[in-house]
Amino acid sequence: MKHTPMRILSALLAAALLMPAMLPARAADSLQDALTAPSVPAATRAQTLVDQYGVTSVQYAVMTEGEITESGQAGVYSKTEDRALTADTLYGIGSTSKMFTTAAVMKLVDAGKVDLDAPVTAYIPEFTMADARYKQITVRMLLNHSSGLMGSTLNDAFLYGDANNRDGYTTLLEDLKTQRLKADPGAFSVYCNDGFTLAEMIVERVSGQPFTEYIHDTFTQPLGMEHTVTPADDFAHSDIARVYDTVDPTLELPEEMTHVFGTGGIYSTAEDLCRFGQVFTGESDILSDAARQATMNKEYLRGQWLEDHADSVGYGLGWDAVNQAPFDQYGMQALCKGGDTLAMHATLIVLPEQKISAAVLSSGGSSAYNTLVAVQLILEQLRQDGKIDEIKAPEPLAAPVKQALDRDFSSYEGLYANYGSLYRVFVDADDQLNLVNAYDLSAHEQLLYVGDGRFSDQNGIMTYRFLEQDGKTYLVISARSILPGVGETDTTQYFAQKLDTYALPEDIKSVWQARSGQAYVLVNAAYNAETLATLPISGFILDDTIGGYLVNAKIIDANNAQAAVEIPMMYGRDLYDYTFYTENGVEYFKAGDTVMMDTAAVPALYAGGSHAHLTIPANGYGRWFTIGEALDGKQLTVTLPTDCGFAAYDANGTRLNQSAVTGDNTVTLQAGGYIYFAGPAGTRIDMDFAATPADAA
Repeated sequence: MKHTPMRILSALLAAALLMPAMLPARAADSLQDALTAPSVPAATRAQTLVDQYGVTSVQYAVMTEGEITESGQAGVYSKTEDRALTADTLYGIGSTSKMFTTAAVMKLVDAGKVDLDAPVTAYIPEFTMADARYKQITVRMLLNHSSGLMGSTLNDAFLYGDANNRDGYTTLLEDLKTQRLKADPGAFSVYCNDGFTLAEMIVERVSGQPFTEYIHDTFTQPLGMEHTVTPADDFAHSDIARVYDTVDPTLELPEEMTHVFGTGGIYSTAEDLCRFGQVFTGESDILSDAARQATMNKEYLRGQWLEDHADSVGYGLGWDAVNQAPFDQYGMQALCKGGDTLAMHATLIVLPEQKISAAVLSSGGSSAYNTLVAVQLILEQLRQDGKIDEIKAPEPLAAPVKQALDRDFSSYEGLYANYGSLYRVFVDADDQLNLVNAYDLSAHEQLLYVGDGRFSDQNGIMTYRFLEQDGKTYLVISARSILPGVGETDTTQYFAQKLDTYALPEDIKSVWQARSGQAYVLVNAAYNAETLATLPISGFILDDTIGGYLVNAKIIDANNAQAAVEIPMMYGRDLYDYTFYTENGVEYFKAGDTVMMDTAAVPALYAGGSHAHLTIPANGYGRWFTIGEALDGKQLTVTLPTDCGFAAYDANGTRLNQSAVTGDNTVTLQAGGYIYFAGPAGTRIDMDFAATPADAA
């Protein structure tokens, strides 16, 4: 079985509420025609997402000076149900929810109840961490992503439904007690989900209201946003657009709920989000001019950063970007916030001075795709309104021209890491820069030197350069991401940080070498967790080429590895310290709020008769079993008590059935696979076996 490399554990556990994805690079042959035609209607761009990029449905809207000037949909509400998409169809907006949290905090600032530069402990006295620097974290740092928090403590935040409609931040304070900071508070801004969960707590503590109630009283009701809700609301859940499995596009998934409302759990519509945009254009008096202006200041320049430029990443308070390209070319400030859950995606762009906002929501795709559509919607609206003469064409692509090295790059060679990957970086005999994934040698990128300290890919779409800053060495990427028929975007970001080289002491090295190649499986996932979509199994390799590192974490003793990179912007998000420990003879490791166990301790599922049962242990961890040859092809029927479920996988780790997804309590087992049972501690789960599915019938 191919194990999920531990290098992407953070992606496995915080795959939702993602940063805007880097778009696929495409050839330029048809791109210029697609992008230079200013009259391409929004409906065509949205339909392109459906026809060419695997998106199930798209909803979009533009508001100009308080009036919806364009609104539409593309795709289907459902692949099986004959129901039309409408402007009132709901979508999960993921991290775009953070702007509601930001606005809520700023409303309390206006009321004199919150001070942005006061410590978080002034409002949440029981907030503590295993790092004295936590006392320096201010409310502002939560909103501008500079708190220094590790990033995302989100295990079980993303569920297929939840009968209790609970807000899942209740365990965050307990989890943070054992965590340290990855950077000094205020040192730099790097995307952080946990900061907004804490900010949501502040809203509730200070206002005395549940977050859902507060945003309705303060924003949705005054602005006439009749189709904006959280999982805590009583609403028609059938109004939510249908979502589908990425592995099996025919499998309709249950309603996706994100149980950190202020971080990523709100549902809305494109028209409603445009109405919300009036909070930041000044057309609403909900926030003072000073408060709304504060959200759009260049907060990212308070700490370490690259040169100031228009980009998709440049934090204000809440906003991903307060100088979103390409609007700088027209002398206009644009604010942008994207949001992604595993299945749904959203973008809100606001031009405060022009009093224009656009929102694009989708089932499938990504917020990066949606941003491209939203940009074009606004540019076309500006052209129609006479606020710009024409939509400027993008710079044509040019093939890179290889040049001879004009400097020595040997001092930059070595190991580089970011939040999810570890690379060996070196210049070869042909003067090419090589980026080799330390855990997958087939992932090997070679780049041409093009002068001025820059190396380019073969298409001239991505360039890399080295940067020495604040005593650290970084690899910086500039990428031109192109989606033919939809749009393009440029971004420049810190990509990876050079790691110090060091050799592990032999006694510590031997312990970690014993773990090298071993697999670990997630044991504290709820039965309806989205992290069970594929087998949640991880492993790592330790060899002499990568020294004493576990991806980006430096091994410090026999049982601990600590995150060792400090990368602003996006590629330093969601870091974890790893702690290995033994309990009842079984090795586990903990990363954030996630617990994984050694698969060597996973027993085989009982194969000695037609009936078996199990009990969920007192610690509440789920029960894993391997599937032996004796059970191959047998049908298992599980009697599931309330709040229980199972997930079964084949030998490749592909999900055969997750009861919370299908509602089916049977599965045909496959040898070499795994099965997971979860539910409340002490619950008994009964199982019945039939020789074949036909026998069961």
